[in-house]
Amino acid sequence: MSVEIEHLEDIPAIIAHFREPFTPNEDIITSIKQTAQILDTTEHKIFYRIDDLSNLNISFSDMVQGMAQSTQKNTPGSSLDPRLRVILVGSDDFILQIQNFAKQEQYGGMNLSVFATIAEAKKYIRTQLSLE
Repeated sequence: MSVEIEHLEDIPAIIAHFREPFTPNEDIITSIKQTAQILDTTEHKIFYRIDDLSNLNISFSDMVQGMAQSTQKNTPGSSLDPRLRVILVGSDDFILQIQNFAKQEQYGGMNLSVFATIAEAKKYIRTQLSLE
C-alpha cells in the first residue's frame, strides 16, 4: 500500500500521503475507504482531505485511472462525497491537469484547490473555516 492517512488534530482534515510505487486502483480505493470511515465518525459537517501527490511521478495513465477511481458517484469518501472538500498538493504539471480534468462534468465538475506545500493547504483550510 502506497498511501498513508494522517488525521490532523487541529483542523477537520486528513492528509492522504501518496508514495511510489503508486497503484491508482488500490491506493485511491484505500484512501476512499479510510476517508469514509473518518467521515462517518466526525461531528464536522464539512471535512477536508489533502491529497499529497508531491512525491509521485504521475503518468497520464495513472492520472486517468486515479480520476476515475476518486470521482465515483454515491461512494462515501470519494471526491464527490458532499461532506468532503479535496485539496491537491504538488507542483508537477500533472497536478494542474488533474485540477483541470476535475472541472469536467464526467469527473464531477469540481473546483479543486492546488498548493505547492502541505503548509499552504493547511493555511487555506484555516482561512475557509474562519469564513464559515
